[in-house]
Amino acid sequence: MEDFFNKWNSATPEEVKSRAEEMNAQLANDPNINLEEFNAELRAINAVIANQAEKRSRTTRGIVHTFGEDVLATPEYRSAFYKNLLSQKLSENEQAAYTAGLKEIERRSDYVINSTGAAAAIPTQSLNEVLSGAHGSSGILAACRHFTIPANVSIPVSTPATGAGWHVEGDNTDASRQDFTTVSFAGYELIKLFSLSVKTQKMSVKSLEAFLTQELSESITTAIADALINGNGVNMPLGLLEGVTWVADENLIEAEELIQPDDIIQGLKLLMPAYSHNVKIALSHKTLFDLMLIKNGHGEPVFMADYNSSEINRLLGYEIVLDDYLPDDVIIAGNFSFLAVNMPQGIIIESSRDSSFRRGLIDLRAMAIADCKVLAPEAFVQIKAVQANG
Repeated sequence: MEDFFNKWNSATPEEVKSRAEEMNAQLANDPNINLEEFNAELRAINAVIANQAEKRSRTTRGIVHTFGEDVLATPEYRSAFYKNLLSQKLSENEQAAYTAGLKEIERRSDYVINSTGAAAAIPTQSLNEVLSGAHGSSGILAACRHFTIPANVSIPVSTPATGAGWHVEGDNTDASRQDFTTVSFAGYELIKLFSLSVKTQKMSVKSLEAFLTQELSESITTAIADALINGNGVNMPLGLLEGVTWVADENLIEAEELIQPDDIIQGLKLLMPAYSHNVKIALSHKTLFDLMLIKNGHGEPVFMADYNSSEINRLLGYEIVLDDYLPDDVIIAGNFSFLAVNMPQGIIIESSRDSSFRRGLIDLRAMAIADCKVLAPEAFVQIKAVQANG
């Protein structure tokens, strides 16, 4: 990687971007690509792009400001973001961080849908709090992988590698090829509009952040959590239930009436050994309560009690993921690291005082570019009650 970094670090941003586009086309069209060399150069290209963006953001009005790899995660940007919404004066460091943040969002927007230049992304810490706000009802969103890569760019994603082989002393050993699949995330728009009284300009930064976190958790994040499971791919992401072809006795167990422990065991048997690591069982609260009523042959619950907590969080030895966006009487078992959400820009907030001028309101528009993908359909099995869901 070091050689590639030194090669491209002296190139212009246009040359680096052109090479990134060439690599994207090469990945899609060349089946004989040397993935080890390709990934080394790809990491170097990404590092150079980040390095060039940081250099551009360091100098503001002749003063050098260093914000690290992610300016959106800095305290200066976080403070500046909320002060700007409250029309409060920014300090010199806050202004520099805010300017650098706008440039970073502009850079990310090169591969996405055009957005207003004055719009700003919510700080990284606030975004994490927004996403975690939906975890009470959407455990799958918490369990899956999260990306922040540009939309419509193909990237390699590794699947379980070939295991080590026995070697005869003195014989040649062929390098095993890591199994990769390519994934390209689309850019679906989510928009939430809401208004604030001009009195909010007297709010503290902490109060405004708490308000925005709750509003966005109840709108943007819940929409993503729902699409992650139930999305049909029409003007929205393709979710887990529609994104996998479910075939009886291959990756689907159809139970009669209510799901029984034996049905879950039969489903777990269908999982490929390569994906059996870190398997979790996802189900809704109602399905969980139905299962809690079932006892084994000795009259004991099928759940394993967690003696460190009052909650029952394991089923047949596997961790439970509670998600109320799953239909009732449907269980998904699998390795949820092969399910992904991509948000290249985070959540963008833009304010306007024009439309609500006479009413003394400030309009806020929250917009997110997002997509969901099943990275490896074979990593999941479904158990469902036929009569309950057809």
